[in-house]
Amino acid sequence: MDRNSQRMEASLAWALPVDVVEFGAHLEAYVNLQPTLSMLRLCNRLGQGPDAAITRLPIELVDQIEASLLHDECQKTRPVWHTTYECYSLECEPIDHLDSYERQWLYHVIFPGQLADLVGNKGKPPLAQMSRAAIQIYMTAFPHRFAHVSPFAELTAAEDERLAEELRHNGWVEAMPDWWDRHDQWKEAWYELTGHPTAHGGSFFAKQKDFLSSTFGLQLWVSYDRKRNADQGVQRTMLAYLILPQSKLGLAEWTARRIDEDQENDQYTGVGWPEPTEVGFAAPLVLPATPSEQSLSRWPHALKTLGLQTSDAEIDEEHDAAEDTGPTLTFLVKYTEDV
Repeated sequence: MDRNSQRMEASLAWALPVDVVEFGAHLEAYVNLQPTLSMLRLCNRLGQGPDAAITRLPIELVDQIEASLLHDECQKTRPVWHTTYECYSLECEPIDHLDSYERQWLYHVIFPGQLADLVGNKGKPPLAQMSRAAIQIYMTAFPHRFAHVSPFAELTAAEDERLAEELRHNGWVEAMPDWWDRHDQWKEAWYELTGHPTAHGGSFFAKQKDFLSSTFGLQLWVSYDRKRNADQGVQRTMLAYLILPQSKLGLAEWTARRIDEDQENDQYTGVGWPEPTEVGFAAPLVLPATPSEQSLSRWPHALKTLGLQTSDAEIDEEHDAAEDTGPTLTFLVKYTEDV
C-alpha cells in the first residue's frame, strides 16, 4: 500500500449555513458593484452644488437603490453559479449543455419525418453523423427545413421537453462529444469558483477571504460532501457556513500505515492478509465564547447586504422551516486525502 497524505481539521465555531450557489452569486455581484456603490454613497454624503440632488435622498432610499442594483447584477452572476454547480453535482441533463440555437437545429435533426430526405425515412440519422459540422452541412443542403431556426428563437416548452426526454433516454449523448466536453468544462469552472478538493487557493472564494472579513467580520467555511437523493442516488454537494473568525480546535496530520506494512519503504509486504488499521486523534476541547450582541449582528447585516436567505439544508425537519434561525455552535470537520 502506497503512502497517502491524510489530514483532518476539526473546529467548533458559531456558524450559520448558507446556500453555496446563492451565496457565491450574490457575493460576486456585490464585489462587482463595489465601485458603483462606493460612488453612490460618497455622492449622497458629500455631493455639493445645486445639481447634486442625490444629497437630498434619505438613506433608506439609497439602500433601496443599492438593493435594486444588487438584484440586477445577480441576474448576471447567478446563471454561471447555477450551471456550473449542476455539472459538478451531476444534477445536470444532456439538454442543459445546449443553447437555444443548438436545441432548435438538433430537434429538427433527431425526430423522424423532419429530415426524411437525408435518412431515407429510417428515422433519426446515424449516431456517427451527429456532429455540429455534419448538422451544419444538413442545414446548408436543406435550408427550407431550417428556415425558422434562428439564434433569436426558441423551442416551445413542449418541444423542449420532448428533446430533453429523447436525449435523456435514447443514447444521443454518445453522439454529442462537443457538448459533453462542455460538461467537463463547466465542472472545472465550478472548482475555479470554489476551489478544488484539498486545494482551495486561487479560487474566487479564496480571493474574497479578506473582503468578507473586513466587510462583515465573518469567514466562509466550505467543504465538499455527498448526499443521497431518492430519485438520482448519491450526488455531490457542498457545505457552506458563515462563521466567526477563530483559531482551530485541533489539527491532525498523519500518514496511513498498516500494521503489517514494511516500515522501510512504506509498502505492504504482501505476507498474509492485511490487518485492520486504526488512526486516532485527540485534542483539548476549547469552547468559543458566546458571541456578544455586536458579534451576533454580523450575520443579519451580511445577509441583508447581500440579499440572502439562510439555507434550510441544515434545519431539522421537525422544526418549522419558517422559524427565525440564527447562528449556532457548530462542530466543523474536514478530512482530506491527497492521492
